[in-house]
Amino acid sequence: MAIKRKGLLPALNADSLSGYTTPVVFLCDTPTTALTGRELAIFRQRQPDHRIVSKRWMKSHTAEPLVRFTVRLATSDPKLKRYGPWLRKQRRKRDVALRDADQLPDPDDALMKRAMETWWIYLGEIAPSKITECVIEPATDLEAASSQSDSTATFSAQ
Repeated sequence: MAIKRKGLLPALNADSLSGYTTPVVFLCDTPTTALTGRELAIFRQRQPDHRIVSKRWMKSHTAEPLVRFTVRLATSDPKLKRYGPWLRKQRRKRDVALRDADQLPDPDDALMKRAMETWWIYLGEIAPSKITECVIEPATDLEAASSQSDSTATFSAQ
């Protein structure tokens, strides 16, 4: 397994969460990828033709499980940044390195609320020795999710 040898490597995300030109490792301090009912309703309203199989913010179009890693990093590490303040700074800078800061997510968008509060980015490689746990998280199908309380659902970045 490459992750056991190399750790978590920064990558460019085609979804513009990092502005296309900044390779990062996305991290989160929440224990699950489940969407709240409110987030699911907003998502369905905005993308009515998107196939939703599982009630999670990431890869909701598939029932395949996701792998989540727990990592231990010093909060004083200069490569570790809270995503919300970092994103706001990138949008203000309109840095030449960014194609267009308007391509970055809107930090005030309703679907970005939890990401702004709970996501982190790491601007470098995370060594295998920093990985403390690996969990395979099954998808939560929509029928089972609708019977659960939405007030307790949270998500995590992968």
